[in-house]
Amino acid sequence: MTGKALTVPAVALGTWAWGDSGEAGDGYFGSQLTASGLREVVEKAQSNGFTLWDTAVVTWSSSKGR
Repeated sequence: MTGKALTVPAVALGTWAWGDSGEAGDGYFGSQLTASGLREVVEKAQSNGFTLWDTAVVTWSSSKGR
């Protein structure tokens, strides 16, 4: 391990439900997008410097998302 400090981007792009068109996924980002439409979003994010992709399945319905 080196003595360098770990640096992480200030913003992550949440992606876990992208394109989910199942009943539980209705209304999630990308539910009406095709694979090529979602690819366009990814390419745009990458070209604008996004490097941290959050793919975790997390629900905030229990009011724990603070």
